[in-house]
Amino acid sequence: MIMMPPTMERQTKKKKKKKKKKKKKKKKKKKKKK
Repeated sequence: MIMMPPTMERQTKKKKKKKKKKKKKKKKKKKKKK
C-alpha cells in the first residue's frame, strides 16, 4: 500500500478508511456479542 504510487494510495486510503471503520465496528460488535 505504501509502495503504491501516490495517486493509487490516495484512492486506496480513502476506500480503506471507510472499509476499516466498518470492519472495526463489525469486530467490536462481534467481540461484544461473544
